[in-house]
Amino acid sequence: MLDFLILYLKDLFDLTKDASFYLLLGFFLAGIIHEFISTKSLAYHLGGKSVKSILKASLIGTPLPLCSCGVIPTAVALRKEGASKESTVSFLIATPETGVDSISLSYALLDPLMTVFRPISAVVTSISAGLAQMLFGDRKNQKAEVLSDKERCCKDECEVSKKSENRKSFTQKLKGSFRYGFFIFFEDLVWYIVLGFLIASLISVLVPQSFFIDNLKGQGLIPMLAMILVGVPLYICSTSATPIASALILKGVSPGAALVLLLVGPATNVATIIAVRKFLGKRSLLLYIGSIVVLSLLLGFLLNWLYFLLHLSPTAELGQGAELVPKTLKVISTFIFLLMVLLTGAKRLFLARQPKTLASQTSKKIKT
Repeated sequence: MLDFLILYLKDLFDLTKDASFYLLLGFFLAGIIHEFISTKSLAYHLGGKSVKSILKASLIGTPLPLCSCGVIPTAVALRKEGASKESTVSFLIATPETGVDSISLSYALLDPLMTVFRPISAVVTSISAGLAQMLFGDRKNQKAEVLSDKERCCKDECEVSKKSENRKSFTQKLKGSFRYGFFIFFEDLVWYIVLGFLIASLISVLVPQSFFIDNLKGQGLIPMLAMILVGVPLYICSTSATPIASALILKGVSPGAALVLLLVGPATNVATIIAVRKFLGKRSLLLYIGSIVVLSLLLGFLLNWLYFLLHLSPTAELGQGAELVPKTLKVISTFIFLLMVLLTGAKRLFLARQPKTLASQTSKKIKT
């Protein structure tokens, strides 16, 4: 038992050390995007029922640092502001499936082909789902649900919004980027990342490689369907899913099957399914899930074929991105990341105990 614990902690530390620098870089870029790119006029650009609006929604959603939890209220708000069903569906898929944080972590823990193919797959999946909604979606009363351009963002309101954004100096925006990236966004996402690390290390140490080779071997349909069964109902953040995918590939799972998990997991879960059903309708929900499942399978087969065509080994260059970072910088980044995790945990414990403390103080005052 002690030997297993030591091996597990060593694997967990090595994984954290390889990923910390790229995680911190991802959080910083997330803060830059949040502070320097205005999201107030997004609904105005996503209001059209056209291929152009679908492309915009996909390209806008791809770099945004929002996971499945964060994208739901954002997408609902955009829909209420007048974004079309097509662009809302595209945004709902592109945003959680990838982002600057997960892309940077993919570069650290996966190989170059997977790092490039993953965001491209997210864009293709989101565009395809938007097109499916545009071609086969329910058209009844859709115009009544979408606000006009004047109602959505009149000229005066847009200009006021732009002026308020321009009031911030570059230094203020930079400070805001640090605040959002390393505090607000970090606190929202850190426990999913930690959980992903814990599961990935557990898979690496506890599960024998023969298990995946015997049960999920090969590049066929069965391993991908297994990933769909796991990914559809459960909440798997795109960032926390990355180390899990890396561990699965090291154990013998095909890159295509790992890609299916990376695409299906972040974009589908019970909360997302309920939200899509409520705000977009039953037919939109079926098209949403169907598009993700079908496209993830096709892209998974394509990825496996590319590895075969290019004579690449899925594990040969896995985690090579982490080797480009100097050891000293790795250690510093690991220390900063772990310190931030501890401070965030301490803050959460303090806030959790605060109401009890206030209640006990109140009761004491009442007794006296």
